[in-house]
Amino acid sequence: MKSQTGNINLSIGRRVAELRKHKHLSQHDLASKLSKPRTQAWLSNVESGRRNLHNQDLFEIATILEITPGDLFDHLSDSQNPSSKSLGEIFKELSERLPIEIPVFLQRDLSDLEPEPIDHQYRSNIPAASVFNADHPLAQSGDLSVMVVERHYTQPKIHPSDLLTFSSSLVPVPDPDHRMSERIIVVLKEPLDGLHTHVAVCKNPGQIEIALNGQSPVVLTGDEFKLLGVVIVRRTFYKSSVIRTWLQRTYGIIKDERLSEDLSELSGHHKF
Repeated sequence: MKSQTGNINLSIGRRVAELRKHKHLSQHDLASKLSKPRTQAWLSNVESGRRNLHNQDLFEIATILEITPGDLFDHLSDSQNPSSKSLGEIFKELSERLPIEIPVFLQRDLSDLEPEPIDHQYRSNIPAASVFNADHPLAQSGDLSVMVVERHYTQPKIHPSDLLTFSSSLVPVPDPDHRMSERIIVVLKEPLDGLHTHVAVCKNPGQIEIALNGQSPVVLTGDEFKLLGVVIVRRTFYKSSVIRTWLQRTYGIIKDERLSEDLSELSGHHKF
């Protein structure tokens, strides 16, 4: 007798096969379209229920098939014994398998009262593959956002096209020496270098410092800015050939690969 998980995998696999054939795609065609290239044998195991789909693969397969992730579970009840689980238990199990959706905003738009996201990132709810443990409040609070950096900063060292994930519920921790200061995202009352939204560090309680490349650091007090959130993840090495090209063509955001003068001594050890 197959386990409950095996039945779920088999139902999802059959649904993938049905929708794939409807799109006139071979197993090889679908597998090769994933961001992490898969083989025809891998997809065959998915469709036969022998392999469990990770959330990232599940979401990407749904996107390629032009459906929502939930559509892959349409026939789940057909493969289950109705008396084995209640409907509430099934929905709870499915919700735990779906990824956390995090909106992505341009730096220039975050000063708007209701900014429009340009994209979304997804994080797994599975503890082993999550930014946070599934029981951590931030994993379910929905207060996470991502900002696409458009300026070059020397303190903290942030570059154009970096993706900063930040939380609006955390309280920043200041440090006068910047050794353990939080990186934060703020909205200024007056624009700096053409933007109201900037990355900063907590210099002292109630004070922040912004250091744009080629400019003197600017220190501001609490009545000159509004805190948007605390940066928890900085992504600089990601699908660069895809995402950075898209950002450059669509929004004109170009990563400056040259080292600034104050970092020239690191040129033999680091590549930015």
